[in-house]
Amino acid sequence: MQSLVTPFMRAISHRFILLLTLSFINFAIQAKTLWQEGSSQAKSEQVKPLRAMADNARFIQINQALLNNTFSNLGLATEITLPLPNGLSIPVKLSPSPILSENLSEQYPHLMTYQAEQVDQPKNIGRFSISHLGLFGFFRYNNQWMLLSPRYQGEAVEYASYWYKDAPTEPKAVSLTADFLLADRQQEQPVLAQKLVTTGNTVRTYKLAISTTGEYGQKLGGTTENVLAELMNLVNRINQVLLIDLALQFELIDNQDIIFFDATSDPYTNSDIATDIEKNQDVVDQAIGSQNYDVGHLLGTNGGGLAYVGVVCNSQFKAQGYTGLSNPQGERFYIDLVTHELGHQLGAGHSFNATNSDSCAEGQRNTSSAYEPGSGSTIMSYAGICGSQNLQNDSDPYFHSISIQNIRDYVDGFSGQRCGVEAAIDNAIPQIQLTQNAYTIPADTPFVLSGSATDTDNDLLTYTWEQFDNGGTLGATNNLTEMHSDNGNNPLFRSYSPIEITQRYFPQLSDVLTGQTRLGETYATTDRDMRFRLTARDNKGGVNQQDLVITVTTANQTFNIDTPTQWQGLSEQTVTWDIGDTLMAPINCANVDILLIADAVNPFETSVLMGTPNDGQQNITVPNVTSIDARLVLKCSDNVFYALSHEAFSIMAAEPVAPIIDSQKSISLNEDATTQIDFADLNVSDPDSAYPQDFTLSLQNGDNYSINQQTLTPNTDFNGMLSVSVVVNDGVEDSNVFSLQVQVTEVNDAPVANNDSISVEQNSVSVAIDVLINDNDVDMDVLSIDSFSYSGQGQVAVTNQQLIYTPATNFSGTESIFYLVSDGTLRDEGTLSVQVNSVTAASKDSGGGSMMLLSLLSFLCFSIKLVNQSLCKGNYE
Repeated sequence: MQSLVTPFMRAISHRFILLLTLSFINFAIQAKTLWQEGSSQAKSEQVKPLRAMADNARFIQINQALLNNTFSNLGLATEITLPLPNGLSIPVKLSPSPILSENLSEQYPHLMTYQAEQVDQPKNIGRFSISHLGLFGFFRYNNQWMLLSPRYQGEAVEYASYWYKDAPTEPKAVSLTADFLLADRQQEQPVLAQKLVTTGNTVRTYKLAISTTGEYGQKLGGTTENVLAELMNLVNRINQVLLIDLALQFELIDNQDIIFFDATSDPYTNSDIATDIEKNQDVVDQAIGSQNYDVGHLLGTNGGGLAYVGVVCNSQFKAQGYTGLSNPQGERFYIDLVTHELGHQLGAGHSFNATNSDSCAEGQRNTSSAYEPGSGSTIMSYAGICGSQNLQNDSDPYFHSISIQNIRDYVDGFSGQRCGVEAAIDNAIPQIQLTQNAYTIPADTPFVLSGSATDTDNDLLTYTWEQFDNGGTLGATNNLTEMHSDNGNNPLFRSYSPIEITQRYFPQLSDVLTGQTRLGETYATTDRDMRFRLTARDNKGGVNQQDLVITVTTANQTFNIDTPTQWQGLSEQTVTWDIGDTLMAPINCANVDILLIADAVNPFETSVLMGTPNDGQQNITVPNVTSIDARLVLKCSDNVFYALSHEAFSIMAAEPVAPIIDSQKSISLNEDATTQIDFADLNVSDPDSAYPQDFTLSLQNGDNYSINQQTLTPNTDFNGMLSVSVVVNDGVEDSNVFSLQVQVTEVNDAPVANNDSISVEQNSVSVAIDVLINDNDVDMDVLSIDSFSYSGQGQVAVTNQQLIYTPATNFSGTESIFYLVSDGTLRDEGTLSVQVNSVTAASKDSGGGSMMLLSLLSFLCFSIKLVNQSLCKGNYE
């Protein structure tokens, strides 16, 4: 997989390659000494201003010399050890991923950014930056974001490693009538719900010009180098989000002329944001040149944000965006504020549905993109500033699917295509599969959605299931009560961060178990259609989406399952339930699945009876488990809705029962072949276990076969019936020893032709050679000469299944006759070698044939004892 980043680097001279490689090898050897545990004791804030970080952070000290050695050269891939907040340390590969323009990189070569992945677990990814201010990183480890940064401002020896979720909440300061403006007084455009986003094989790069007020410049260290290092950290983090969700990224262009340090002489008020963004358009155009950047943004210290919507590439408005905070750095500032405002400039509206609640006033709510209940929780939401309708205090670092659609609509449209550079990348787009895309369910009923996706690059895929319904004009909620009820138009289910699981319960299964739904999740109680969107991310720019529609119908009776009192494991019990109107149209649920949740703390469904008729009653065998908080689950077999028994009940497990192998499936194979013996070959009954889950299978060797794990190999040329001893174990008890019958079918084996050789006298008469006498057939089939091949000058024929050979006149030497032996079906080739001796040489028969003259001479030499013994010398002795 190639990097998703278009490089903006100086060429590295070849003469440095060997030196740099040796340096990194040396670093790899010493990597274990990069970090040492530090003290949690903080320095006096009067001496060193403490960075905002989690109270339970892990504090470590860095080996500065080793760090400098690692990053002392122009960007080459390397590895570091990353200290995790939980006390572990993991090897991480860093690959250069520059975000600074080429000119800026040349002026500040020590400012470098990298993309990161865990060496032995590439699903864990992140981004890092290095500068004179230290090492900064944002890394996702097992679906949790962690942050690494120096502990104190201006000092890069002590570091803190902490989880994003534990980071302290910054005070929110959005007090404008609106934090977005519509260019040219344009009206909000309706969003087409069926529009799906697909990205992944290209990345578009926009040139970003960031300007700063004098107050910001002083706050961030008072030097251009310090401010650029912080802006690099900011854009590096933003790019991480944009690349994953949108296949977009920013290049930070030369901006030294728009970084200010004197609040009295800079062109901005740092208080009147509306005035400042208009001024920023002029400042950036004059200093940078309108043709040299694609989007501009102003940073200050006055808390708040304001930006025009959909203005990237728009020469009149593209620099009119602002973000500020009294302490303008850190994750909350990067994500909740700056990425939020840049999201507006890229075309995204607000995604929250709340109104008349704190900062979530009517002027802030977008009627075309109000897809999140209450305050919402994603980047374009107002998490933490919607009063009683707050779902959480801060935004999670990803875009809701409506925001992805807003931005990609703009980027892929005429306006967004007018600038930036789109480059192809070597990345496959994930492909989503849904069993079906529409269901009808009864009202006031929980349901569960699932899907699957594949990626030909085998990248780690993460998923979000999100309700994709716009609150619009009629669905706005004014308070907590309205947010937690179904008015027929409002979104009911909040968004959750992407995870590796493709299944989501609505509401959360833990809430259904307790009977108390959390903020941002409530049951559908009206007749309505709800659209849900599954988004798959490969975390390298690949995004794909599919929609599914749930039609909710109000019923006279609800779908409920009765709660048992107390059960004994393995006992026969009757499960009863109210089918409500689920058997009739439009739901048409003919069959249901009965499942068991034995542990409400760690809910896991165990199948009890699948596909039984939806008739309100069924006898079942109780799973052999022990539980004091068990719940029964009744799910429509071909639908997504389910019911849960309202109260917990207890189950007392019976004594373990050994499994019994009752019978087998028919198994056969051909002679000299092998076969796999699997669980599916056996019919096993086990009242306290679900065969074959957690079972093991053991096969014993025999006299006429061998076993390698579960592979059965009969002896060579064996055919007939094999009896194989088999035992299964359910994790506790062994089964009976079962004699598994395996039929080995006889297969015709090819005959084997063994080569022959004879010697004859020059000009001799015809010789008959029985070449079949030393050939064989394991099946004892009658053999015959099928054909022969001869290219000599003599004569060859077949008579009475013998080869008849007559040498050519005066010929002497060696000849070969090739013949095929047949058993009637299969054949094999043999070779008859004939040595024709000159008249002065004797002949010797060494093959399968004979001749009368040779026999007579042999008889005279060895039986009658010729007087002239000279005739018996040579080949006849």
